[in-house]
Amino acid sequence: MIPDVRDYRLPPEFFRGNRSKLVEALPERCYVVLFAGQSVPMSADSHYRFFADRNFFYLSGIDQEDSILVIRKNGSNVTTALFIHTCDPLRERWTGKRLTVDEATERSGADEVFFLPVSTDYLMNLVNESSFSLATDSGIRPGPGMNFEQMAGKIRGEENLIQVAPLLTGLRMVKDKSEIEMIRRSIEVTDLAIRDALIILCLGVSELELLAAMEHGMSRKGCLLPAFPTIVAAGANAFCLHHSNPSGKEISRGALVQFDVGATVGGLCADISRVYPVGGAFSDKQKAVYDAVRLCQEEAFRVIRPGVTLTEINQAVRRVAEAQLTKLGLLIPGEEQDLGEYVWHNAAHHLGMDVHDVCVKEAPLTKNCVLAVEPGLYIRQWGVGFRIEDDVLVTEDGCEILSDFVSRERDEIEELIGSVSGK
Repeated sequence: MIPDVRDYRLPPEFFRGNRSKLVEALPERCYVVLFAGQSVPMSADSHYRFFADRNFFYLSGIDQEDSILVIRKNGSNVTTALFIHTCDPLRERWTGKRLTVDEATERSGADEVFFLPVSTDYLMNLVNESSFSLATDSGIRPGPGMNFEQMAGKIRGEENLIQVAPLLTGLRMVKDKSEIEMIRRSIEVTDLAIRDALIILCLGVSELELLAAMEHGMSRKGCLLPAFPTIVAAGANAFCLHHSNPSGKEISRGALVQFDVGATVGGLCADISRVYPVGGAFSDKQKAVYDAVRLCQEEAFRVIRPGVTLTEINQAVRRVAEAQLTKLGLLIPGEEQDLGEYVWHNAAHHLGMDVHDVCVKEAPLTKNCVLAVEPGLYIRQWGVGFRIEDDVLVTEDGCEILSDFVSRERDEIEELIGSVSGK
C-alpha cells in the first residue's frame, strides 16, 4: 500500500459508465442536473471538511464544493458538462488549491468543463427548454440541489420532474470491480488503525486514547475523513450503540471494549467492528456471548447469496440468536419473551460510498453487492453486549469475507492482544 491513500482514485471510465447506465433509463430528450453541495460553516471563519453528495460523486468523480453536473441526452447523443470554481489565486492562498479544468476533465471524463459564474444562465435556459425532460436530485441536505429543484418545480410543475435518486440507488447497490478494490483498501487501512489502538490496549488506557490511536492510524495513511465517527465503547458504554463521547477515564481490567471503525479510500467505505478484553483474556460469560455472536455471524455468511434479501438474513440470524440465548438460559422455552431485549439491530446493511449505503431493502441481493454483516447481542444483566462486524462481497453462489484477515476468532483476539502488547 502506498503511504497516502488519497492517491487512489476511481478511474474516469467508472464515472462515464455510471452516467451511461443512468441515461438508459431516462427519456430520449432529457437533462440531468446534480449538485455537489456546499461546505458547512463550523464557526465564523472556518468550515467543516467538505464531503460531496454521494450521488453527485457517483456520476462525476468530483469532490469539490459547489460543483454542478449536467448530463444532456438527445437520443443517442449524450454529453456531460461540469461547472467548477475558478482557480482564484487569492482564495487559494487561504483555502488551498482548486481543481483546474484539465484536472476536472481527467477525473470526471466530462465532455466540457465551465466555471461556475456562467452556470446560472445555463441552468435557467435548460429549465425553460420545454422540449427536454428534466431529471433532478434534491440531495440529502438543504442547499443548491433543493433550491434548484424547487425553482424548476415552480416553472415546470413538480409532477414533471424526474427523480434520479431511485434509479441511482439501484445502480449503486451493485459494485463495479474498481469500487470493490477501493473497499478492500479501505479495510486494509481500517485494520492498520485497529492494530495501532491495540498496541496501547493495556491497563491505564482510556476510550479517548484508543479512539485517538485509530484516528491517527487512518489519518497518517491519508484518510482524513473516516466513513463515520469512530466508536470506542468500554463496559456499560457498549450499550449505547453509537457511543460518541469517549471517556478519558481509565478502563477497568476485565472490561470489554467495542471498536466500530471504518476508513475510506477512493470514496468507498469500510465498516469493521471488533470487541477486545482489557487484560487480554475473555471471562467465561464474555466467551459465551462472543461465541453466540460468532455463530450468528457465521449463519449470516452461510445465508448470503444472490436472490436472498436483507430480511431473510435478519430472520436467519434471529433464529440462531434465539437458540443461543435459550442455551445460555436467558430465554425460557415455551415462555412469551421479547427477543428484542437482547437483539437491538439488524444483522446486515449495504456498504459502499455511504457506510449505510443506499438500497432497496426488500430487493434480492445480486452478485457484487457489498454488505457489512454485524450481528450483536446485548445482555444488560450480565453487563456484556457487543457486535462483531465484517464486510462481505456477494459472489455467484455465496459470499467472500473481504475483511477475513482482520483477526476475528476469540483465540485469535487473545493472541493478537498479547503479541501487540508484548506480553
